[in-house]
Parts: sequence; C-alpha cells; structure tokens
Amino acid sequence: MSGVVGQSIRNLGAQVRATVLGPRLAAFLPAIMLGAYWFGGEGVLLTAAVVFPALIAAFGLIGQVGGNRTALDPVTGLPGRPQLASALTPAVGDFSGATGADRIALVLEIDRASDLARQHGTAGFEEILRSTGARLEGVLRNNDVVTSLGGGRFGIALAKTPRMTIETM
Repeated sequence: MSGVVGQSIRNLGAQVRATVLGPRLAAFLPAIMLGAYWFGGEGVLLTAAVVFPALIAAFGLIGQVGGNRTALDPVTGLPGRPQLASALTPAVGDFSGATGADRIALVLEIDRASDLARQHGTAGFEEILRSTGARLEGVLRNNDVVTSLGGGRFGIALAKTPRMTIETM
C-alpha cells in the first residue's frame, strides 16, 4: 500500500515539476503579469517576481539531483543538453560578471540533415555526425564545451577570453 502511495506522490511531483518548468507556464507569464498590472495588482507582480523564480529554482534543483548529468550521445560520444545547460548556468545566473564564468552560446546545425541521412543511409549519417563532433572538439579549447543536441545539431559554450587592449600593453 505504501509503495502505491509513494509512487503516486512521485508522479504528482513529476507533474508539478513539468508544469512549473514547462514552456506552457513560461508562455503565459507575460500575459498574467500584464493582466495583474492592468487590474491594479502590483502586489501580485511583486509576489510573482519572488515566487516564480524560487519555484523554478527549487523544482529545477530537485529534478537535477537524481538525474544523470554525464549521459553521452550514443552516436557522437559527446555530452548532451544537460551538460550544455550546466556550462551556461554560471554565465546566465550571475549578471555581475565578477566570477569570470562568462560564456558565449552557439548552436551549429548541419543544413538539410534529413537529406544527408536519406542520401548516405543511417550508418553514413552517423559517421558524418561523429566526424563533425570530433572536428568541433579538435578545434575548440579545453575549457570550451561541445554537446550533441540531436538531429544534426551541436551546442557549443565558448569561454570568454581575455582581450588585449592598447592600455594593457
């Protein structure tokens, strides 16, 4: 009996997490905020500005505790989307720029990937993906992150480099 209750609680937690972190809520937030402001709900705006980021942080962190963050793409051997997100989190989370963790995000997509897959077959397309991933890893620095996003797309997080100016010379 307690196993059924525990499973239903886990399912409810997963549904709440999917709702809070899902794109549907994020899509309606601007409309909700505009409506609250329009109808004199400045208190709602202030509450939402504090509560929603706290909920997203709490459910996001809870969801990451049990997750496998080092899962590799079976075709390319590159890390996946969670690794890209964790590489970009310091740059997005700290707007002061004091940590030195500034990064630039790029998404590289192979044009007409489905046409390549049809033309060369599955094995040929997988070889194209493997060689593209290896080439990207080979030309980037050690502190840059290359990930496979699937479907012929690669995510890249480039670390900021120090810039030489005339004043420092």
